[in-house]
Amino acid sequence: MAYLFQSGSMEVQLSGGMDFNYSNVETDKMMAINSDANNPTEASGTMGFGAGGAGSDGALYWDGSALCVAAAGAKTAHFDGDGLDLVTGDAYLINNASVLNATTLGAGVLASSLTSVGTITSLVATTADINAGTVDAVIGGTTPAAGSFTTISGSSTLIVDGSGSFNNGVTFKAGTEITLGVSGDTALDVAADGLYFADATDGFVKAVAIGSFLTDIAGSGLSVVSNQLEAAAVAVTVNGAIGDNASALGVGMNYGTSSFSANRAWTLPALSGLSDGEIVRVKAPINLGGYALEVTPNAADKIDDLADGVSIDIWSENGSVSLMRVDATQWKIF
Repeated sequence: MAYLFQSGSMEVQLSGGMDFNYSNVETDKMMAINSDANNPTEASGTMGFGAGGAGSDGALYWDGSALCVAAAGAKTAHFDGDGLDLVTGDAYLINNASVLNATTLGAGVLASSLTSVGTITSLVATTADINAGTVDAVIGGTTPAAGSFTTISGSSTLIVDGSGSFNNGVTFKAGTEITLGVSGDTALDVAADGLYFADATDGFVKAVAIGSFLTDIAGSGLSVVSNQLEAAAVAVTVNGAIGDNASALGVGMNYGTSSFSANRAWTLPALSGLSDGEIVRVKAPINLGGYALEVTPNAADKIDDLADGVSIDIWSENGSVSLMRVDATQWKIF
């Protein structure tokens, strides 16, 4: 087997005007490939291999701890046990576009299969689809801002520390219990306060003033005064004065003004034409002249437990009696 030993320099002439040389200098052992302008496809320059450093136009060399790569006379990266390390300011490029540098992922990287990331201080996303896990965040940054949603759906408790404003209807599922918090027991201001009620027309909860509510529920004989229910004054019909003669009585007040010259029969209206609770009041004149005022029911009617058609008599001057229809057959004195 033969060996070729060379001290000093070795030069190999390559086609296209390139040469190959080896320099044997005590501090600079390097093998270089030179290219000159005679090469029609390559620019002039030197590609070095060895421990000569980054002095060549392009170089691949060992610096004692790592395999280094240099370009344009400057180190650009090195390989060691930790991996590939680019120098400060450089980036990983594809088709001359940066895909990753020390601080930024390239703008052209639009897809990823990342399953976790560290803390993100700023994120702008067209859509976000979170299929599992939790969201622990203040939407709007350190100072909460407005959020706009078309639908919010939750399966547990919704807690709102501030006030809520709903610009359309709120629907609660049938059978849902609704608990309203109260701030304390306070006196009702009937002039200013109101009540909430469920409107059967559309199913919405609405408010009504207390005065209006009382007016709506007040039945017969009740009226609303200063937002309070009061028994209404019942107007009593006053019939015309009756003279010294027989007469028909009407519902309401009946009274005489003339002295009697004989017993006089004043006849009650037929019960069949009245309603339960209607009243007839009868007052005798100041001078009966010793005669009787006979209060007589219609033939089929009766007063209290008397027989049908039996009358009651008033013998006292200015005497009176009040009778109320209690059913279709009888009057009751009260």
